[in-house]
Amino acid sequence: MITGIPNAGQLNALATLNIRGERSVTCRGEFDRHPSEGPLPPGAPPVCEHFRQLPDALEHAAELDAAYGRDPDLDKMPMYGVVFSFKDPFDTKDMRTAAGGDAAYDIDFPARDHVLVEQLRNKGAIIFAKAVCTEYNGRAGDPGGRHKPEKVLPSVLGYQRSSWGGNPANPYDTTRAASLGSSSGSGVSVSANLVMVSLGEETRASTRGPANHNAVALILPHKAMLSFNGGAIGADIYCDRSGILARTIADAAKVLDALKDPETGYYDPRDPYTTVPRASVLARPYASCTKPSESLRGIRIGVIRESMLIRPGDKAAEPIATAAAAEIKAVLGEKLGATLVESSDPLWERDRDLEQMNPDFRQALARLVPVFMPDLLFRLGPDGQPLFKESQRRSTRPNSLPARSSAAARWRRSITASNWPKAGSRPPRISTSPLSRSRSWRCLSASM
Repeated sequence: MITGIPNAGQLNALATLNIRGERSVTCRGEFDRHPSEGPLPPGAPPVCEHFRQLPDALEHAAELDAAYGRDPDLDKMPMYGVVFSFKDPFDTKDMRTAAGGDAAYDIDFPARDHVLVEQLRNKGAIIFAKAVCTEYNGRAGDPGGRHKPEKVLPSVLGYQRSSWGGNPANPYDTTRAASLGSSSGSGVSVSANLVMVSLGEETRASTRGPANHNAVALILPHKAMLSFNGGAIGADIYCDRSGILARTIADAAKVLDALKDPETGYYDPRDPYTTVPRASVLARPYASCTKPSESLRGIRIGVIRESMLIRPGDKAAEPIATAAAAEIKAVLGEKLGATLVESSDPLWERDRDLEQMNPDFRQALARLVPVFMPDLLFRLGPDGQPLFKESQRRSTRPNSLPARSSAAARWRRSITASNWPKAGSRPPRISTSPLSRSRSWRCLSASM
Protein backbone atom coordinates (compact mmCIF):
# COMPACT_ATOMS: atom_id res chain seq x y z
CA MET A 1 0.00 0.00 0.00
CA ILE A 2 0.93 3.65 -0.45
CA THR A 3 1.18 5.99 2.52
CA GLY A 4 0.87 9.74 2.30
CA ILE A 5 3.64 12.29 2.77
CA PRO A 6 2.47 15.55 4.39
CA ASN A 7 3.01 18.59 2.15
CA ALA A 8 5.04 16.56 -0.33
CA GLY A 9 5.03 19.35 -2.90
CA GLN A 10 3.97 16.84 -5.52
CA LEU A 11 0.69 16.27 -7.36
CA ASN A 12 0.51 12.46 -7.67
CA ALA A 13 -2.07 12.68 -10.46
CA LEU A 14 -1.04 9.71 -12.62
CA ALA A 15 -0.93 6.13 -11.31
CA THR A 16 0.14 4.08 -14.34
CA LEU A 17 2.15 5.38 -17.30
CA ASN A 18 1.95 3.74 -20.70
CA ILE A 19 5.70 3.21 -20.79
CA ARG A 20 7.13 -0.18 -21.66
CA GLY A 21 8.05 -2.15 -18.53
CA GLU A 22 5.96 0.14 -16.28
CA ARG A 23 2.45 -0.25 -17.67
CA SER A 24 1.48 -3.58 -16.11
CA VAL A 25 2.21 -5.61 -13.00
CA THR A 26 1.53 -8.90 -14.78
CA CYS A 27 4.04 -8.02 -17.51
CA ARG A 28 6.39 -5.72 -15.66
CA GLY A 29 10.04 -4.91 -16.38
CA GLU A 30 11.74 -7.52 -18.54
CA PHE A 31 8.40 -9.30 -19.02
CA ASP A 32 7.44 -6.34 -21.24
CA ARG A 33 10.65 -6.42 -23.26
CA HIS A 34 10.34 -5.05 -26.81
CA PRO A 35 9.98 -7.86 -29.40
CA SER A 36 13.15 -6.69 -31.12
CA GLU A 37 15.13 -7.51 -27.97
CA GLY A 38 14.62 -11.22 -28.22
CA PRO A 39 12.55 -13.75 -26.29
CA LEU A 40 11.09 -13.11 -22.85
CA PRO A 41 12.99 -14.34 -19.79
CA PRO A 42 12.02 -17.67 -18.20
CA GLY A 43 9.01 -17.43 -15.92
CA ALA A 44 7.22 -14.76 -17.93
CA PRO A 45 3.44 -15.33 -18.03
CA PRO A 46 2.43 -16.58 -21.51
CA VAL A 47 0.06 -13.62 -21.97
CA CYS A 48 3.05 -11.26 -21.90
CA GLU A 49 4.11 -12.45 -25.34
CA HIS A 50 0.90 -10.93 -26.67
CA PHE A 51 1.08 -7.86 -24.45
CA ARG A 52 4.59 -6.83 -25.48
CA GLN A 53 3.52 -6.65 -29.12
CA LEU A 54 1.45 -3.58 -28.23
CA PRO A 55 3.45 -0.33 -28.60
CA ASP A 56 3.63 1.94 -25.58
CA ALA A 57 2.74 5.64 -25.75
CA LEU A 58 6.17 6.79 -26.94
CA GLU A 59 6.41 4.07 -29.58
CA HIS A 60 2.90 4.82 -30.82
CA ALA A 61 3.72 8.53 -31.06
CA ALA A 62 6.83 7.68 -33.09
CA GLU A 63 4.75 5.49 -35.41
CA LEU A 64 2.29 8.30 -36.01
CA ASP A 65 5.11 10.75 -36.64
CA ALA A 66 6.77 8.42 -39.13
CA ALA A 67 3.51 7.81 -40.97
CA TYR A 68 2.02 11.31 -41.03
CA GLY A 69 4.58 13.78 -39.74
CA ARG A 70 3.28 17.34 -39.77
CA ASP A 71 0.62 16.66 -42.39
CA PRO A 72 -2.02 14.32 -40.93
CA ASP A 73 -5.56 14.11 -42.25
CA LEU A 74 -7.30 15.91 -39.36
CA ASP A 75 -10.73 15.08 -40.71
CA LYS A 76 -10.00 11.39 -40.09
CA MET A 77 -7.66 11.90 -37.11
CA PRO A 78 -8.87 15.01 -35.26
CA MET A 79 -7.08 13.92 -32.06
CA TYR A 80 -3.69 13.51 -33.78
CA GLY A 81 -0.94 13.83 -31.18
CA VAL A 82 -3.29 14.83 -28.34
CA VAL A 83 -2.12 13.28 -25.06
CA PHE A 84 -4.82 11.69 -22.88
CA SER A 85 -5.11 10.25 -19.41
CA PHE A 86 -8.06 8.14 -18.32
CA LYS A 87 -9.63 7.41 -15.01
CA ASP A 88 -8.43 3.91 -14.14
CA PRO A 89 -11.80 2.11 -14.57
CA PHE A 90 -11.73 2.68 -18.35
CA ASP A 91 -10.41 -0.46 -20.06
CA THR A 92 -7.11 0.07 -21.86
CA LYS A 93 -5.62 -2.97 -23.57
CA ASP A 94 -2.06 -1.66 -23.21
CA MET A 95 -2.22 -0.56 -19.54
CA ARG A 96 -3.18 -1.92 -16.17
CA THR A 97 -6.91 -1.49 -15.49
CA ALA A 98 -7.90 -2.05 -11.87
CA ALA A 99 -10.14 0.93 -10.96
CA GLY A 100 -7.56 2.21 -8.48
CA GLY A 101 -7.57 -0.97 -6.38
CA ASP A 102 -4.44 -2.67 -5.06
CA ALA A 103 -5.55 -6.12 -6.18
CA ALA A 104 -3.36 -9.05 -7.24
CA TYR A 105 -4.85 -9.87 -10.63
CA ASP A 106 -3.58 -12.83 -12.64
CA ILE A 107 -3.90 -10.54 -15.66
CA ASP A 108 -4.23 -6.85 -14.84
CA PHE A 109 -5.00 -5.57 -18.35
CA PRO A 110 -8.18 -6.17 -20.39
CA ALA A 111 -8.46 -7.90 -23.75
CA ARG A 112 -9.76 -4.80 -25.52
CA ASP A 113 -10.19 -1.06 -25.14
CA HIS A 114 -13.23 0.73 -23.81
CA VAL A 115 -15.18 1.99 -26.83
CA LEU A 116 -14.25 5.63 -26.06
CA VAL A 117 -10.56 4.74 -25.72
CA GLU A 118 -10.77 2.87 -29.01
CA GLN A 119 -12.40 5.84 -30.77
CA LEU A 120 -9.69 8.20 -29.57
CA ARG A 121 -6.89 5.78 -30.39
CA ASN A 122 -8.23 5.36 -33.93
CA LYS A 123 -8.34 9.13 -34.33
CA GLY A 124 -4.70 9.74 -33.48
CA ALA A 125 -4.75 10.23 -29.71
CA ILE A 126 -1.81 9.27 -27.50
CA ILE A 127 -3.10 6.98 -24.72
CA PHE A 128 -0.55 8.04 -22.12
CA ALA A 129 -1.64 7.28 -18.56
CA LYS A 130 -4.18 6.11 -16.02
CA ALA A 131 -5.17 8.82 -13.55
CA VAL A 132 -5.28 8.25 -9.81
CA CYS A 133 -8.82 7.60 -8.63
CA THR A 134 -10.61 6.51 -5.49
CA GLU A 135 -10.64 2.74 -5.77
CA TYR A 136 -13.67 1.29 -7.51
CA ASN A 137 -15.13 4.81 -7.87
CA GLY A 138 -16.16 4.78 -4.22
CA ARG A 139 -16.07 7.32 -1.46
CA ALA A 140 -12.76 7.72 0.34
CA GLY A 141 -12.53 5.96 3.67
CA ASP A 142 -10.08 5.65 6.55
CA PRO A 143 -7.91 2.52 6.15
CA GLY A 144 -6.57 2.86 9.71
CA GLY A 145 -3.16 1.71 10.95
CA ARG A 146 -0.07 3.06 9.27
CA HIS A 147 -2.16 3.80 6.19
CA LYS A 148 -4.30 6.34 8.02
CA PRO A 149 -4.64 9.48 5.85
CA GLU A 150 -1.87 11.93 6.59
CA LYS A 151 -2.21 15.66 7.05
CA VAL A 152 -3.90 16.56 3.79
CA LEU A 153 -6.54 19.25 4.19
CA PRO A 154 -9.82 18.23 2.57
CA SER A 155 -11.63 20.42 0.11
CA VAL A 156 -15.24 21.40 0.79
CA LEU A 157 -16.18 18.06 -0.78
CA GLY A 158 -13.62 16.07 1.21
CA TYR A 159 -10.71 14.15 -0.28
CA GLN A 160 -10.00 10.95 -2.20
CA ARG A 161 -7.52 8.15 -1.67
CA SER A 162 -6.46 4.98 -3.44
CA SER A 163 -4.49 2.10 -1.96
CA TRP A 164 -2.84 1.72 -5.37
CA GLY A 165 -2.20 5.32 -6.32
CA GLY A 166 -2.36 7.34 -3.10
CA ASN A 167 -3.81 10.84 -2.76
CA PRO A 168 -3.76 13.47 -5.52
CA ALA A 169 -2.99 17.01 -4.37
CA ASN A 170 -4.44 20.27 -5.57
CA PRO A 171 -2.01 21.86 -8.07
CA TYR A 172 -2.59 25.32 -6.57
CA ASP A 173 -1.82 24.20 -3.02
CA THR A 174 -0.32 20.75 -2.52
CA THR A 175 -1.25 20.77 1.17
CA ARG A 176 -4.87 20.50 0.06
CA ALA A 177 -6.86 17.70 -1.54
CA ALA A 178 -7.84 17.91 -5.19
CA SER A 179 -11.51 17.24 -4.33
CA LEU A 180 -13.61 14.37 -3.10
CA GLY A 181 -14.56 13.36 -6.63
CA SER A 182 -13.02 10.01 -7.54
CA SER A 183 -11.85 11.49 -10.87
CA SER A 184 -9.50 13.86 -9.05
CA GLY A 185 -6.43 12.45 -10.79
CA SER A 186 -8.04 13.26 -14.13
CA GLY A 187 -8.74 16.85 -13.10
CA VAL A 188 -5.27 17.40 -11.67
CA SER A 189 -3.47 15.86 -14.66
CA VAL A 190 -5.22 18.35 -16.98
CA SER A 191 -4.87 21.31 -14.62
CA ALA A 192 -1.11 20.74 -14.30
CA ASN A 193 -0.66 20.21 -18.07
CA LEU A 194 0.57 16.64 -17.59
CA VAL A 195 -1.93 15.73 -20.32
CA MET A 196 -4.12 17.76 -22.62
CA VAL A 197 -7.38 15.93 -21.93
CA SER A 198 -8.64 13.29 -19.51
CA LEU A 199 -11.74 11.12 -19.53
CA GLY A 200 -13.28 10.73 -16.09
CA GLU A 201 -16.31 8.96 -14.68
CA GLU A 202 -19.02 10.30 -12.44
CA THR A 203 -21.36 8.41 -10.15
CA ARG A 204 -22.34 11.37 -7.96
CA ALA A 205 -19.97 14.37 -8.36
CA SER A 206 -16.78 12.60 -9.39
CA THR A 207 -15.99 14.84 -12.37
CA ARG A 208 -17.78 18.03 -11.36
CA GLY A 209 -15.85 18.25 -8.09
CA PRO A 210 -12.37 17.90 -9.67
CA ALA A 211 -13.28 20.30 -12.50
CA ASN A 212 -14.47 22.94 -10.05
CA HIS A 213 -11.59 22.59 -7.59
CA ASN A 214 -8.76 22.37 -10.14
CA ALA A 215 -9.84 25.06 -12.63
CA VAL A 216 -10.51 22.85 -15.65
CA ALA A 217 -13.44 22.70 -18.06
CA LEU A 218 -15.88 19.79 -18.08
CA ILE A 219 -18.46 18.42 -20.50
CA LEU A 220 -20.56 15.78 -18.77
CA PRO A 221 -23.16 14.37 -21.17
CA HIS A 222 -26.10 12.17 -20.23
CA LYS A 223 -25.77 8.39 -20.09
CA ALA A 224 -27.47 7.77 -23.41
CA MET A 225 -24.90 9.86 -25.25
CA LEU A 226 -21.45 8.72 -24.09
CA SER A 227 -20.89 5.12 -23.09
CA PHE A 228 -19.36 4.09 -19.80
CA ASN A 229 -20.79 0.70 -18.85
CA GLY A 230 -19.42 -1.01 -21.95
CA GLY A 231 -15.85 -1.86 -21.01
CA ALA A 232 -15.31 -0.24 -17.63
CA ILE A 233 -15.35 -1.09 -13.93
CA GLY A 234 -18.37 0.78 -12.62
CA ALA A 235 -19.84 1.69 -9.24
CA ASP A 236 -23.54 2.17 -10.02
CA ILE A 237 -24.89 1.13 -13.40
CA TYR A 238 -27.76 3.61 -13.11
CA CYS A 239 -25.58 6.65 -12.42
CA ASP A 240 -22.09 6.08 -13.90
CA ARG A 241 -21.40 8.32 -16.88
CA SER A 242 -18.36 9.57 -18.76
CA GLY A 243 -17.05 13.12 -18.56
CA ILE A 244 -14.47 15.04 -20.61
CA LEU A 245 -12.03 17.25 -18.68
CA ALA A 246 -9.93 19.72 -20.68
CA ARG A 247 -8.38 23.16 -20.33
CA THR A 248 -11.23 24.84 -22.19
CA ILE A 249 -14.82 24.04 -23.13
CA ALA A 250 -13.79 24.37 -26.80
CA ASP A 251 -11.20 21.60 -26.36
CA ALA A 252 -13.70 19.38 -24.55
CA ALA A 253 -16.23 19.92 -27.34
CA LYS A 254 -13.67 18.85 -29.97
CA VAL A 255 -13.12 15.64 -28.02
CA LEU A 256 -16.87 15.09 -27.78
CA ASP A 257 -17.08 15.35 -31.56
CA ALA A 258 -14.15 12.96 -31.99
CA LEU A 259 -15.85 10.35 -29.81
CA LYS A 260 -18.67 10.09 -32.33
CA ASP A 261 -18.26 7.17 -34.71
CA PRO A 262 -18.96 8.15 -38.36
CA GLU A 263 -21.28 5.14 -38.81
CA THR A 264 -22.74 4.25 -35.40
CA GLY A 265 -22.64 7.68 -33.79
CA TYR A 266 -22.42 7.43 -29.99
CA TYR A 267 -23.95 3.95 -29.85
CA ASP A 268 -22.01 1.28 -27.97
CA PRO A 269 -23.35 -2.30 -28.36
CA ARG A 270 -21.88 -3.16 -24.95
CA ASP A 271 -23.78 -0.40 -23.16
CA PRO A 272 -27.59 -0.77 -23.20
CA TYR A 273 -28.11 2.84 -22.14
CA THR A 274 -26.81 4.08 -25.49
CA THR A 275 -29.73 2.36 -27.24
CA VAL A 276 -32.13 4.97 -25.85
CA PRO A 277 -33.18 7.55 -28.50
CA ARG A 278 -30.92 10.57 -28.24
CA ALA A 279 -32.99 13.48 -29.53
CA SER A 280 -30.67 15.91 -27.74
CA VAL A 281 -27.61 14.95 -29.81
CA LEU A 282 -26.77 17.71 -32.26
CA ALA A 283 -26.38 16.93 -35.94
CA ARG A 284 -23.68 19.57 -36.31
CA PRO A 285 -20.32 19.45 -34.47
CA TYR A 286 -20.38 20.55 -30.86
CA ALA A 287 -17.19 22.50 -31.41
CA SER A 288 -19.16 24.87 -33.66
CA CYS A 289 -21.16 25.91 -30.58
CA THR A 290 -18.11 27.11 -28.64
CA LYS A 291 -17.06 30.08 -30.72
CA PRO A 292 -16.47 33.14 -28.53
CA SER A 293 -19.29 35.62 -28.34
CA GLU A 294 -19.92 38.73 -26.32
CA SER A 295 -23.60 37.92 -26.16
CA LEU A 296 -25.77 34.93 -25.27
CA ARG A 297 -28.86 36.30 -26.96
CA GLY A 298 -30.93 33.53 -28.48
CA ILE A 299 -29.44 30.96 -26.09
CA ARG A 300 -31.75 29.25 -23.58
CA ILE A 301 -30.05 28.15 -20.35
CA GLY A 302 -31.77 25.87 -17.85
CA VAL A 303 -31.39 26.60 -14.14
CA ILE A 304 -32.01 23.46 -12.08
CA ARG A 305 -33.05 24.66 -8.64
CA GLU A 306 -33.11 21.12 -7.24
CA SER A 307 -29.31 21.21 -7.44
CA MET A 308 -29.20 24.47 -5.48
CA LEU A 309 -31.36 23.43 -2.54
CA ILE A 310 -29.93 23.97 0.92
CA ARG A 311 -29.95 21.16 3.42
CA PRO A 312 -32.12 21.88 6.48
CA GLY A 313 -30.12 23.63 9.15
CA ASP A 314 -27.21 24.48 6.83
CA LYS A 315 -27.22 28.23 7.45
CA ALA A 316 -23.68 28.64 6.13
CA ALA A 317 -24.70 27.59 2.62
CA GLU A 318 -27.75 29.84 2.42
CA PRO A 319 -25.94 33.08 1.50
CA ILE A 320 -23.81 31.17 -1.03
CA ALA A 321 -26.84 29.71 -2.82
CA THR A 322 -28.63 33.06 -2.73
CA ALA A 323 -25.59 34.86 -4.17
CA ALA A 324 -25.15 32.21 -6.88
CA ALA A 325 -28.79 32.56 -7.94
CA ALA A 326 -28.46 36.34 -8.11
CA GLU A 327 -25.23 36.14 -10.12
CA ILE A 328 -26.71 33.66 -12.61
CA LYS A 329 -29.58 36.02 -13.25
CA ALA A 330 -27.48 39.20 -13.39
CA VAL A 331 -24.62 37.91 -15.54
CA LEU A 332 -26.13 35.28 -17.82
CA GLY A 333 -29.55 36.83 -18.15
CA GLU A 334 -29.33 40.61 -17.78
CA LYS A 335 -25.73 41.25 -18.90
CA LEU A 336 -25.20 38.60 -21.59
CA GLY A 337 -28.80 38.33 -22.73
CA ALA A 338 -29.48 34.60 -22.32
CA THR A 339 -33.03 33.40 -21.76
CA LEU A 340 -33.07 31.66 -18.38
CA VAL A 341 -35.51 28.79 -17.93
CA GLU A 342 -36.13 27.66 -14.37
CA SER A 343 -36.89 24.18 -13.05
CA SER A 344 -38.28 25.17 -9.69
CA ASP A 345 -38.93 23.15 -6.55
CA PRO A 346 -41.42 23.42 -3.67
CA LEU A 347 -38.46 24.08 -1.35
CA TRP A 348 -37.16 26.94 -3.51
CA GLU A 349 -38.97 30.25 -3.90
CA ARG A 350 -39.83 30.59 -7.57
CA ASP A 351 -38.34 33.48 -9.55
CA ARG A 352 -41.37 35.10 -11.20
CA ASP A 353 -39.16 36.79 -13.81
CA LEU A 354 -38.03 33.47 -15.32
CA GLU A 355 -39.83 31.12 -17.65
CA GLN A 356 -40.70 27.77 -16.07
CA MET A 357 -39.51 24.52 -17.63
CA ASN A 358 -42.12 22.20 -19.07
CA PRO A 359 -41.66 19.46 -18.07
CA ASP A 360 -39.61 20.45 -15.06
CA PHE A 361 -36.99 18.32 -13.34
CA ARG A 362 -39.47 16.50 -11.10
CA GLN A 363 -41.86 15.71 -13.94
CA ALA A 364 -39.01 14.40 -16.08
CA LEU A 365 -37.85 12.23 -13.20
CA ALA A 366 -41.35 10.78 -12.81
CA ARG A 367 -41.29 9.76 -16.46
CA LEU A 368 -37.75 8.41 -16.59
CA VAL A 369 -37.37 6.55 -13.29
CA PRO A 370 -39.69 3.68 -14.32
CA VAL A 371 -37.61 3.19 -17.48
CA PHE A 372 -34.06 3.69 -16.22
CA MET A 373 -34.33 2.67 -12.56
CA PRO A 374 -37.31 0.32 -12.19
CA ASP A 375 -35.96 -1.34 -9.05
CA LEU A 376 -36.16 1.98 -7.22
CA LEU A 377 -39.92 1.57 -7.22
CA PHE A 378 -39.63 -1.62 -5.21
CA ARG A 379 -36.90 -0.88 -2.68
CA LEU A 380 -37.71 -1.75 0.87
CA GLY A 381 -36.62 -0.22 4.15
CA PRO A 382 -35.16 -2.09 7.15
CA ASP A 383 -38.72 -2.81 8.29
CA GLY A 384 -39.49 -4.66 5.05
CA GLN A 385 -41.90 -1.97 3.88
CA PRO A 386 -41.62 0.21 0.75
CA LEU A 387 -39.44 3.26 1.25
CA PHE A 388 -42.27 5.35 -0.21
CA LYS A 389 -44.92 4.28 2.28
CA GLU A 390 -47.47 6.71 0.89
CA SER A 391 -47.44 4.82 -2.42
CA GLN A 392 -48.61 1.27 -1.97
CA ARG A 393 -51.25 0.98 -4.69
CA ARG A 394 -50.58 -1.74 -7.22
CA SER A 395 -50.90 -1.02 -10.91
CA THR A 396 -53.67 -3.03 -12.58
CA ARG A 397 -52.98 -1.95 -16.15
CA PRO A 398 -49.59 -2.40 -17.90
CA ASN A 399 -49.63 1.17 -19.19
CA SER A 400 -50.48 2.94 -15.94
CA LEU A 401 -46.99 4.32 -15.46
CA PRO A 402 -46.29 7.85 -14.24
CA ALA A 403 -45.30 8.73 -17.80
CA ARG A 404 -48.86 8.02 -19.01
CA SER A 405 -50.55 10.08 -16.32
CA SER A 406 -50.64 13.74 -15.43
CA ALA A 407 -46.99 13.81 -14.38
CA ALA A 408 -47.21 16.94 -12.27
CA ALA A 409 -50.21 15.75 -10.24
CA ARG A 410 -48.79 12.25 -10.00
CA TRP A 411 -45.49 13.56 -8.69
CA ARG A 412 -47.12 15.58 -5.92
CA ARG A 413 -48.59 12.37 -4.53
CA SER A 414 -45.44 10.31 -5.13
CA ILE A 415 -43.10 9.40 -7.93
CA THR A 416 -44.06 5.77 -7.34
CA ALA A 417 -47.80 6.39 -7.05
CA SER A 418 -49.05 3.51 -9.17
CA ASN A 419 -46.39 0.89 -8.66
CA TRP A 420 -46.66 -0.41 -5.08
CA PRO A 421 -48.87 -3.30 -3.97
CA LYS A 422 -51.98 -2.64 -1.95
CA ALA A 423 -51.44 -1.83 1.70
CA GLY A 424 -51.01 -4.93 3.79
CA SER A 425 -49.94 -7.17 0.90
CA ARG A 426 -46.44 -8.45 0.33
CA PRO A 427 -44.33 -6.21 -1.94
CA PRO A 428 -43.48 -7.93 -5.21
CA ARG A 429 -39.95 -8.77 -6.27
CA ILE A 430 -38.55 -6.81 -9.18
CA SER A 431 -38.64 -9.80 -11.52
CA THR A 432 -42.40 -10.24 -10.98
CA SER A 433 -43.39 -6.59 -10.87
CA PRO A 434 -46.10 -5.18 -13.12
CA LEU A 435 -43.47 -2.75 -14.38
CA SER A 436 -41.53 -5.58 -16.02
CA ARG A 437 -44.64 -6.34 -18.09
CA SER A 438 -45.27 -2.76 -19.14
CA ARG A 439 -44.89 -1.66 -22.73
CA SER A 440 -42.11 0.84 -21.94
CA TRP A 441 -40.05 -1.75 -20.08
CA ARG A 442 -40.59 -4.38 -22.81
CA CYS A 443 -39.26 -1.92 -25.39
CA LEU A 444 -36.17 -1.18 -23.30
CA SER A 445 -35.58 -4.89 -22.67
CA ALA A 446 -35.87 -5.65 -26.36
CA SER A 447 -33.29 -3.00 -27.18
CA MET A 448 -30.82 -4.61 -24.79
